[in-house]
Amino acid sequence: MRVALITTAIASALMLAACNQPDTPQENRERVAEARQEAQRDVAEARQEASRAEAEARRDVQQAEHEARDELRPVQAEAVRESAQARHDVAVAEAEAKHRVETEKCRVLEANARSACEEAADANFESAKAAAKSRLSQAHNSADRHEQ
Repeated sequence: MRVALITTAIASALMLAACNQPDTPQENRERVAEARQEAQRDVAEARQEASRAEAEARRDVQQAEHEARDELRPVQAEAVRESAQARHDVAVAEAEAKHRVETEKCRVLEANARSACEEAADANFESAKAAAKSRLSQAHNSADRHEQ
């Protein structure tokens, strides 16, 4: 048993000594070639995985953009409606103010001229209100189309 232990110890020492020996040039070239091939495979796999991850990220972004547009459409449409209503209200207020001024100007005129002046002021007022209403209707129609 003692001989077996000594033999094992000597064999182990010789194997360790052999491990510390440098490669021959041929062995070194073969190991370098193997390392390059393995490195190329690793890099190719990493690139494929990166391509898959980038493609998935692009799909995720596109889906999020699509969902955001769907959620944004009604909000934008409502903003168009509210803005149009505000512009309509201003146009009507301007028309009413102009009508009051025109009507006041008519007060200095005599009966027939006064009546014609007031009729013209009324016609201008109605025309301005109709134009404001038409613009409001167009804006609402546009908002409805945008919302779809």
